[in-house]
Amino acid sequence: MWLLLVLALGAVSCASVDDPGKEPDLATAPLVGTACDEAAPCDGEELCCSGVCVDPTADGANCGACGAACPTSCVAGACGCADPTSLGGPAVSISSGFEHACALLSDGTVKCWGVNGYGNLGDGTSTNRLAPASVCGLGGTVISISGGAEHTCAVLGDGSVKCWGTNAYGQLGDGTTAQQLTPVSVIDLGGTAVSIASGWYHTCALLSDGAVKCWGANEFGGLGDGTMTQSLAPVSVAGDPGGPAVAISAGAWHTCALIDDGTIKCWGANFFGQLGDGTPTNRLTPVAVSGLGGAAVSMETGDFHTCAVLSDGALKCWGFNQFGQLGDGTDVDRATPVSVIGLGGTVDAVSGGLYHTCAVLSDGALKCWGQNQLGQLGDGTRTDQYSPAPVAGDPGVAASISGGAWHTCALLSDGSVKCWGDNSLGQLGDGTGTEQLTPVSVLAIP
Repeated sequence: MWLLLVLALGAVSCASVDDPGKEPDLATAPLVGTACDEAAPCDGEELCCSGVCVDPTADGANCGACGAACPTSCVAGACGCADPTSLGGPAVSISSGFEHACALLSDGTVKCWGVNGYGNLGDGTSTNRLAPASVCGLGGTVISISGGAEHTCAVLGDGSVKCWGTNAYGQLGDGTTAQQLTPVSVIDLGGTAVSIASGWYHTCALLSDGAVKCWGANEFGGLGDGTMTQSLAPVSVAGDPGGPAVAISAGAWHTCALIDDGTIKCWGANFFGQLGDGTPTNRLTPVAVSGLGGAAVSMETGDFHTCAVLSDGALKCWGFNQFGQLGDGTDVDRATPVSVIGLGGTVDAVSGGLYHTCAVLSDGALKCWGQNQLGQLGDGTRTDQYSPAPVAGDPGVAASISGGAWHTCALLSDGSVKCWGDNSLGQLGDGTGTEQLTPVSVLAIP
């Protein structure tokens, strides 16, 4: 997919500043661990710290700068966190990115696992992790997390927001396009955040007053500010939302907000009808979802579709449906909500992945539908399902669910986490790279 970049690495030849064609004189340039001073400085890449030459890309006591000590390892000039071993405590919420996943633990810390090529795990490295790794440098307890395509964001207890990972479109909200291996602060929020939603290349925050701010890519209007201009810092969603928002969710290039009166407003890309307004027209400001048939109590976006739980426990979905992810028994795209069939009970929670959807029923049972090429439905097969299929095995009583591209994770009522589907990059967190067609435990939860 276009999400992945191929980096070509070539040999680098070092030359002196005075003569670009001349190799440095190793006889006069002190090596790591040797004495140094103004008369005998270190070479161009080493630092002279307390009279000794050090490698700032790997020295745990001088990581990136003299005196910058790391509690664990120094990787590429940044501090890494403790080696991944387990979740380390009960989880209270989970979020799956495209090919990674994160858990918010009861002590307010965050651990992530899976693909990490852009630093989306926030552990100070770009190393993929097969088991949970601690997010470094959050600077406070976390109350909300959300994984995007190649970035992740968190709301802290003081209402500030920090993000990490790829930043080519400004999706980290720090005013730059610089990739970050550890969390950086979102600037100019203009209020106290209470929750966060990460799309592929954009991010939105719900503020305590019900306002919504967004930043990052805006090619299809996903920021909702009335423009298609990318923003490196938060901008206000424009138009008339119809009331304060109580929840938000971001798809690939669209965003939706649940309003306090039970209505839903969406904006951004709409080529599959994922905004639910009955048209395929992209919208630069919020439009109302039509034909919900009742008040919504929660809603979640997939990458190209959207679903809402109604007050009576019914579930409706709309948008892209090639693989049956709307759960209406067909593969027909829908520009307005349709009922999910065959659920066998009322719904407490829903989550959309790339081309699949999963729901938690009121009894804690799990059902999934849509694309199943890599086992992301958890029913023990690779067969696509056009209506809900029970997750197989003994997953336990689920509290919430989160779908990634080709994997799914569930938070259970005891605070443990189980995942299934694609595991080629460690996104199941079970310590292996083995695909799983039924749920497996994220490593060693106490």
